[in-house]
Amino acid sequence: MSQERGEEKSTGLKTRHYKVARSIVPLRQRVPLAALITLLPGERGEEKRTGLKTRHYTVARCIALLRQGARLVAVLVVLLAGPVARGQSAKPAEAIALEQQGKLEEAAAVWRAVTAQNPRDAGAFASLGVVLSKEQKYPEAAAAYKKALALDRKLPGVELNLGLAEFKQGNFEAAIAPFRAALVAQPQNAQARALLGLSWYGAKRFAEAAKQLKVAAKSDPGNTELRRALAQSCLLAKEYECALEEFRQILQQDPDAAATHILMGEALDGLSRTPEAIAEFQT
Repeated sequence: MSQERGEEKSTGLKTRHYKVARSIVPLRQRVPLAALITLLPGERGEEKRTGLKTRHYTVARCIALLRQGARLVAVLVVLLAGPVARGQSAKPAEAIALEQQGKLEEAAAVWRAVTAQNPRDAGAFASLGVVLSKEQKYPEAAAAYKKALALDRKLPGVELNLGLAEFKQGNFEAAIAPFRAALVAQPQNAQARALLGLSWYGAKRFAEAAKQLKVAAKSDPGNTELRRALAQSCLLAKEYECALEEFRQILQQDPDAAATHILMGEALDGLSRTPEAIAEFQT
């Protein structure tokens, strides 16, 4: 305070200014004033031109900013807490309602609160994973599904969802185990089988891919993309007869597909049917 008094005497400032300076002492003890002033680069420039008066103005502005900041923090607390803050505890029904309204971020926040209240609730972790997947936050979704499975390996549908979360990240190797588990639990699940086959294909394990995709293609014969993946898996696994048959099926639906003719030529060449292969290459 001796510095403040000295400035008052040399500049002839009124006592009112001195009182303002005294009133901010507690603030200066808590928050370094220099740090606050650095947030106001324009006012630092004014200080050079106007001297001590601007310093008091800057302090007043800092006090105002602190008050505004306190109000902003209070508002943010309410907004971030959302529906959870208004009740004694987070409830699954509230998260489900928010999800149905399309408020996915809020729903995820409630599910996180539910899992915090009950860390052994496998279903809550699984539901959190579903919401995060809808937000396309696949790494976080995968982590939630893994937590759910660690608590309850038999929770329906979670293995399939985990596989999808890994698959959509391009983590084909990581997707294989959960898709396998989903298929063991439901051998007739065509989606799980097709996704397992495509994961093998993505992992460049073509013989395993062909094995699963053959079954999947039979259950969905009109799925050209599935047949294409099967044909290429057979070709790369050197199962040329399988590849040839699948390429023929594809060409029946799209006879002008140049890439398919070339791949069919490769299958024929693998079977040492060179003249037919050349004809396909020239098509």
